[in-house]
Amino acid sequence: MVEGKNDFLISNLMIKIRGNMLQVKKLTLILILIVGINNLNAGINVVKNEDKPLKGEWDLALKEMWRIDRAGDTFMANVFNIRVDKNGMIYYLDTKYPEVFILNPDGTLFSSFGRRGEGPGEFRGPIGLHVTGKFLIVQDQGNEIKVFNNKGDYKKMYKLGRDVSPRTFVNMHQYITIRSDFDKIQTRETLELIDLENNKGTILATLAAETKVRASGQGPQGRIRITTGGTYTSTRIIIHLHKNKLYFGRNDNYVITRMNLEGKEEMAFSIEGRKRKPVSLQYKKDRIAAIKIRGGRMSKEMEKQLIDGYSDEFNYFTKITTDEKGRIYVYVTDVENITGWYIDIFSPEGKYLYHSQIKLPPDLQKKGNFVLKQNHIYAYAEDEDGNAMIVKYKITKPPQ
Repeated sequence: MVEGKNDFLISNLMIKIRGNMLQVKKLTLILILIVGINNLNAGINVVKNEDKPLKGEWDLALKEMWRIDRAGDTFMANVFNIRVDKNGMIYYLDTKYPEVFILNPDGTLFSSFGRRGEGPGEFRGPIGLHVTGKFLIVQDQGNEIKVFNNKGDYKKMYKLGRDVSPRTFVNMHQYITIRSDFDKIQTRETLELIDLENNKGTILATLAAETKVRASGQGPQGRIRITTGGTYTSTRIIIHLHKNKLYFGRNDNYVITRMNLEGKEEMAFSIEGRKRKPVSLQYKKDRIAAIKIRGGRMSKEMEKQLIDGYSDEFNYFTKITTDEKGRIYVYVTDVENITGWYIDIFSPEGKYLYHSQIKLPPDLQKKGNFVLKQNHIYAYAEDEDGNAMIVKYKITKPPQ
């Protein structure tokens, strides 16, 4: 159904094109969603999969290699942004410390760097970590990007010209970001490529999902609005960059597209007929009960308003990643599964091959997403005593 020359209504997504091309040194990135045709993926191979894997279930056969709850003498508190490079070196941030921790493949401490401050190599409070090539890129409070080599030696600092947060880096000075704009019932997200050398960017595409993403209620200090559940219930563009291929999709619509960095769509794939899981009333209440407001306790009327405005369904997926052979792993949303993750595994051509589960041992619960790198999985978990830890598993991947 065509809404206008550049607008397409596809399932529950409204796609609006706003950008053309950005030439940055030797890189030209055109990320447009085909203007002037009646289908977003016209002219490319679109694989429509039934909600039944061609080869059934796959047992990853997890074998624990090690688990650690500290880096050297520094205990883990609230780890985030775990990254693993091609050599198996592990990098992570912890909200308790203004440092970047680097672990050897065997889990021992290689080094850590950073301290609180505003000078070169210092952090106000790191909030994002990326690994690209031989460089570590840290997003710091104060809209700063600080670049280090993979041993932690300080190289350069960039100032973010706009209030944006990098989602993935193409190289040390170019990144892709997603801007979100909300109204009462809808979210619009704009995909942009930003060049840190000149703080200029190009709007690549704007996607608007016609689903509830915000709930609101009248509080003692005025009306408050909440985003309903992060990537679990709020519609988001999920992106993944691997070997100059960009994989992206809206998590409220099980369609994922792959593009190269010249802007050419190579293929898209979907799962047809899968139903989104309902959000229980208790889940909504638990989420809303965790909200802290100034001016006293939340009234029953306000609680009801927020519950009524909450999304009724979970999204399909929370993350996309790939392995060295180009197979695509999609993390399925399942907030009630506290002992592991469910994964859909696709061929490089987008065929739905396997469904799999990563199941932690009985003494562990997941605390965040896992990282897949080569023949290993790195899980962030906590034990029965509440101790946070990173656990490394060797896995058996499906045959090519």
